[in-house]
Amino acid sequence: MPGSNGFEVTEKIRELESKWMPIVSMSAIAKDSYYEKGFAAGADYYLTKPLSETIFFAALNGIQNMFTMPCELAENQEELTLLKLHSVDSFITPDGSGLIQEINPAACSLFGYTEKELLNTPLTKLM
Repeated sequence: MPGSNGFEVTEKIRELESKWMPIVSMSAIAKDSYYEKGFAAGADYYLTKPLSETIFFAALNGIQNMFTMPCELAENQEELTLLKLHSVDSFITPDGSGLIQEINPAACSLFGYTEKELLNTPLTKLM
């Protein structure tokens, strides 16, 4: 890494990546400030030497979990979307400003509006 350090390389990887990848930094320096700097640069793990086998395998396990979580979240999101769509209960999702971002057919029926009429309108329209 001529002319740069591990923190700079980590930042550059995070800038250039098109798909998330785990970054594990390893150093002989075990100072809190280095841990903080590593995580601020975008590292997922900051390991220090000498590295124990237990810590190494714990990091690998954590990385494996990071890769499986997005798939599980996507599956859960699909199930939740189907549940909301076909539920007899009303579901309304506003954004931080109180604008309706998502509304299911049961809620539209309850309030007498179409989805198109309610999306991106203030939640207060339903009061």
